[in-house]
Amino acid sequence: MHQMSTSAFSTHTSLATPSAPPIQKFRLNNGLVMVIAENHYHPVVSLQMWIRRGIADEQVDEKGAAHVLEHLLCRSTKNRGIGVIENEVEKTGGEINAFASPDHSVFQFTGASRFFDPYLDLLSDAILHANLDDNELQNTLTRMKEEWRRSQNPERSLSTKLFASAFTRHPYGHSFIGDITHSPALSREQVRHYYQQNYTPENMVLVIVGDVDTKTVRHRIEQIFANVKGSASVNPRTQEPEQQAPRIQLISTHLADSDVAAAWPVPSLNHPDVPAIDLLSVILGQGESSRLASRLKHDNKLVTDTSSFAYLGKDPGLLTVGFTTSAAKTLTAYDALISEVYKLRRETVSEQELTKAKTLLLSDAFYQKETVQGIARKIGFFEVTTGDFAFEEHYYHAIEKVSPADLRRAANRYLTLSHLNVITLLPAAMKDNVKKEQLLANANKEESLLKTQNSVLSLSPDAFGIYRIVLPSKTVVLIQENHTVPVVEVRAAFLGGVRSEDSHNNGINQLLAHMLGHATKQHTHREIVNMLDGLAANIDGFVSRNSFGLRGEFLRSNFSTGFDLFAEMLTQPIFTSEELDQQRAMVLANIRRRKDNAEANTFDLFLETLYEHSPLALPLAGSLTPVSALRGEDLQNYFSQHYTRDKMVIAIHGDIFADDAIAQIQRLLGSTSNKTNEPIKQAASYSASSSGKTVVHMNEQLRTNFVLGFRGAQMTSPDRFALEILGRILDAPHDGYLVHALSDKHLASQVACYAIEGIEPGYFAVYVETKPEASDAAIDGVKTTIKQLTQEKVSDAELEAAKQYLIGMHATSTQKAGVHAASLALGELYGTGYDDDLKYDTRIGQVSKTDLLQVAKKYFDFDHLVLTMLKPASTSAPTQMPIR
Repeated sequence: MHQMSTSAFSTHTSLATPSAPPIQKFRLNNGLVMVIAENHYHPVVSLQMWIRRGIADEQVDEKGAAHVLEHLLCRSTKNRGIGVIENEVEKTGGEINAFASPDHSVFQFTGASRFFDPYLDLLSDAILHANLDDNELQNTLTRMKEEWRRSQNPERSLSTKLFASAFTRHPYGHSFIGDITHSPALSREQVRHYYQQNYTPENMVLVIVGDVDTKTVRHRIEQIFANVKGSASVNPRTQEPEQQAPRIQLISTHLADSDVAAAWPVPSLNHPDVPAIDLLSVILGQGESSRLASRLKHDNKLVTDTSSFAYLGKDPGLLTVGFTTSAAKTLTAYDALISEVYKLRRETVSEQELTKAKTLLLSDAFYQKETVQGIARKIGFFEVTTGDFAFEEHYYHAIEKVSPADLRRAANRYLTLSHLNVITLLPAAMKDNVKKEQLLANANKEESLLKTQNSVLSLSPDAFGIYRIVLPSKTVVLIQENHTVPVVEVRAAFLGGVRSEDSHNNGINQLLAHMLGHATKQHTHREIVNMLDGLAANIDGFVSRNSFGLRGEFLRSNFSTGFDLFAEMLTQPIFTSEELDQQRAMVLANIRRRKDNAEANTFDLFLETLYEHSPLALPLAGSLTPVSALRGEDLQNYFSQHYTRDKMVIAIHGDIFADDAIAQIQRLLGSTSNKTNEPIKQAASYSASSSGKTVVHMNEQLRTNFVLGFRGAQMTSPDRFALEILGRILDAPHDGYLVHALSDKHLASQVACYAIEGIEPGYFAVYVETKPEASDAAIDGVKTTIKQLTQEKVSDAELEAAKQYLIGMHATSTQKAGVHAASLALGELYGTGYDDDLKYDTRIGQVSKTDLLQVAKKYFDFDHLVLTMLKPASTSAPTQMPIR
């Protein structure tokens, strides 16, 4: 760890972008560390306060305190009332987030960089001047209990039990969400004691990343924090003794499938064996070409999903692998998993497989740096965990030096039978069919085997720096260079999606999106996933109501090879019956799950009612009957007819040179197709009912959900910006019209507005979740509030607050290369202009109060209002009344 005075500083470049100033680290006399990384590519900044204490540092009578403070500190301070901090950040379009982990607690503000000063003031107030109000503490404990209840899913349950098994004494065995069984008993004094002992300057690391000036920021931080007093308490953690025998737990659940996980203790992050352990985790279960995915999932069809990760922290952690499978295959799949683990102990991996694993692992260092908050998270994590944010650089150098022999030595040192922990979540019917002895049998056999072996084009960009070219095939190509991060994103988009479907093939685009790229005339699915994992790349399909396409994510160094494969998927796809059956099952499962989601179900009903006989009334997820009947030749014919080169837009954003990219695209996609295809079928026009419509369905939920809305704007209409602002004015969390009309009167537990445009008119809708007895009042409240917008202008302050939020949110949400590639492609495709998203701030800024009033009168037509509702079956049937 660097020891520094307020005048000393160290400089590193490992985490900085090529054009950014070096990252600088300072230490105040009171112990507080600040790390500042200038990054001027986006007008965004992230402020993160990392506390070097977390859940694992709680004392017996403080269990849950770290998680309580995560919720409590930004709620109110001695200087600001409840909700003020959240409200102030939210009004700027920024994001506020906090989380507590075993090793640290983090408070994060991210937003437009022009709000840096107020963000710093708010963050410092939250950290230094905690109110710890007793009433708010009790409210927080109530919210935590609800959060804990929502978090109880199989994945979390499996992880929680696995850590509890491996760490019987060390506090890593505590639930990562905080000990909910103790939290409700916490007093204000206990929380305050934990706060005073741990939230001290010596425990604070303030990370600032983004569009700031280091000298100015440092001065501001010193002004606020230099005189803060307090010293860090020393509470040594109880160390975990070495595990001497395997630990197996069989747990009966209500689940239909089995979830199984195995884990082995491993060293802390700064141990020299950890790079090899990290690579073992990648080889075992990360990526579709990993050993578990290849052999258990694809080859032998034993499981439906696999996983692997290494938890590496301040203290010794855990390497875990797992899978989900049908109940009948539990034992067979588990034996296969154990065999794959022991192969790493018996056999040396190939250089090719190791190189692929290194590529996957090292690529993560780049993909996580597309946003300022991602960069800050990495800086903060390494600084707090190891005492040196530049440790990351040394760590990845160590990754590169790992040899196949190093992997085998690490596997034999740590992946042993005596260190094995196994948790199985079994369907109740399987409880008596699986025994601990059966789960140990194959591991014992593998241990015996080990003992018997001795082996161990020249273009000019526009004003935005975007290149546009139309190939002889009529494919439109858009390229925007961005050399700050070595990542390249590609989107190939077509008009289509649900608007080109009918009731007989609804869901065909979903199925195509799942299958596109799984196999081509030249490569099998197995070969493709191996290639993608070797390239550290991702390629998959996407579908919306208006479009369909393929998206790709590549490292700069692998773009050429990756795009060859991308183009092959677009021009030579095949849809095998084997892959169709597998992907169809996933699509059908998604359709069924959507039926159980009240919000999604209510919206599907709304669109069905609003659009009536148009294809836009069809659910985006698809329908069970047509999806079940589709054959491979149906997909092939549909794709060949609808998605050809002359209808395609290719957009590329990232660390690529336009000349090189266009030359490759011309070679692969530039020639004209020898087929003549009919224009894609357009969505049928529709007319709203003259009397409006109310549709009510009953379900088994305990709450009432409804969507109330109107026909909306088209993508090419300037009205869409006014509608977006109106939506924000209505549902702003703290001072929106609907908050005052519903939430403040306890008429709704959830309110949201959606202003969605389309090629055909979209929709403007309000979604509300409420109690059954309050539904009528909630509906009246929504209607009255919307009518208000058609009768009087909003205030200057309301308009400016909405604009400020939308512009700030837009800045934060457009940091990743994939967002830019998508906006380029879809803007060109939809006719709004490939630079449409780049003009967003200007167009939002031009909307006036008069515009809002005129647009509200134009679209909020109560004679054509549509209301759809899901009510509990136990409630009485509603009276059918026309909506006015």
